[in-house]
Order: sequence, then C-alpha cells, then structure tokens
Amino acid sequence: MAGGAGQGLTEKGAFSIGDQRPLARKTFDAARFQDLHQDIPRWVGPKVIYQILGATKDQFQRLVEHGLLTPVVSDPKVQARWQPNQAQDLLDNLINASEAIPQDTAAWIPLHNADGQVQGGLKRLIDEIMSGTLPLGYLQDRRGYRSLMVPKLEVIEFSADGPKTVSFDCLTAVAFARSIGLRQKGAFIAFIQDGHSSATQVEHPNTNQLTFIMTDEDIDAFEARFTTITILSAESGLHRNTVRQALKVAGIHPFAQNGRGYGGNYLREDAVQAVYKKVLNTKG
Repeated sequence: MAGGAGQGLTEKGAFSIGDQRPLARKTFDAARFQDLHQDIPRWVGPKVIYQILGATKDQFQRLVEHGLLTPVVSDPKVQARWQPNQAQDLLDNLINASEAIPQDTAAWIPLHNADGQVQGGLKRLIDEIMSGTLPLGYLQDRRGYRSLMVPKLEVIEFSADGPKTVSFDCLTAVAFARSIGLRQKGAFIAFIQDGHSSATQVEHPNTNQLTFIMTDEDIDAFEARFTTITILSAESGLHRNTVRQALKVAGIHPFAQNGRGYGGNYLREDAVQAVYKKVLNTKG
C-alpha cells in the first residue's frame, strides 16, 4: 500500500493517527471503509487533472485556492491525491451551463481572467453561473476549461457590486433578484415600487440608507404569483433554454403592466402550465 493511500486512510479515520506501526502491519475495518479503499487506486496526480479539465497549471491552482477542487489527502508531498471524478463533474457542470458563442470574443473574457476582477473571485463567479445569474459561453475551437468565457459587461457590473455585507439575515431585493436570474438593472426594484411584489424596507447597516430586503414572507408572496426561467428550470429539471423555448411556443411573455416590463418575471400559473406540458411531452 502506497504512502498516499496510508495517509488517506489515516485522514479518513480508518487508521488511528497515533498508530506508529509500519504501514504493512496496520489494519482497518474493510467493510466500513470499503468505498474509500476501492477509490484509492483511482487517485491521480495533478497533471492528470490538468488534462481532464483542459486547464493550465495556473488555472488548476486557482480552482484549488477557491475550494472548487479539493485533494483527498492534505499532505502536499503526496502526488496522487486528486479524484478525477471531482474534476470531471466540475467541468461537466460548467459546460452544461454554457452556450456556444461566436469566435469574435470582444464582448467576452476568459472565466479564469475574470477571477481577480470580482470580489469573491472565481468561487463567486462559478456560484453565479450555477445559479443562472451569470451567462457562460464557450469557444468551439478550444477544449475544456480554457474554452469558457463570461461577458465583459456583466463582470464589470459584478465588480462594482460586490457581495452584500449587511448584518440582517435576509437577502437584499437586488441580491434576491440575481439569485432567481433577474439581471436587468433596476427592474426588480421598479417591480417592487410599482406594487407587484412585497418587500421590506430597512436601513442598510453599512450605508445608513433605506434599502429593500426580502424576508421569507416576501419571497413566498413573490413565488406564489410569479416565477422566472431560473426557478422553472430548478423546479422542472429542464435546461434553461428548454424552459425558455417552452414559454415561447406557448406564447407566454414576461409580465408587464401598462406597457411597462420588469425583466424576466412571468405569471406563475401560465408559465408552470407551459413548462409542465413540455415535461409531459419529454417523458412521453
């Protein structure tokens, strides 16, 4: 049994930390740690992970620094301490969330390059991508992680609007809007001010200015009447593009009143019926 395996079994609790016996004489509960024991031969060194991701060494290290990839064994002297499936899952999730973009990339920058431009860095960017609040594109002439691009203007907007540091336990209305895929500047606040959704106005502890927050009750009230493509995608399990197409086919348009639109809000009842019909057709 290699040293990396022994270190891994120790860190996972199979071996006692204080057991000083030679590795060949140590024993562990094979039934309890069966999955771990079977996984150990699959652990690989960092160069294999670079290849899986289609990433450079620097890109790999940045992913590790942000906790997006984690070694099985903490000791850096152990080379084979990375799980290939973790890297593959990360890449698959990103690729599945992306759309092909033209080769003319003037309006887009590499995801990796946007890391230092946003408070919260790469971790925040990928969280926003996974929640549907930040578009992700890929260049068809590149492979893997190096092909991933984010829109420059969106990154600039994020850099000017860092993560909220309010002390109350509720999302600001702007943060809530982002979390459900509403990115049009000022649209959700206008939606609230025009009386279409309840929100709670409080004094922001950092700026001492009045701001809207969304309590659980406010969110429940919004979701009882309205929905978004991001919410519908999460509820149905369909890709965002599939949801968008289902709404288009059904003739469902974003909510508007007196000619004024508010971004991607849809009346829940109409939108859910359209998407549910799509789900049934897909299963059929």
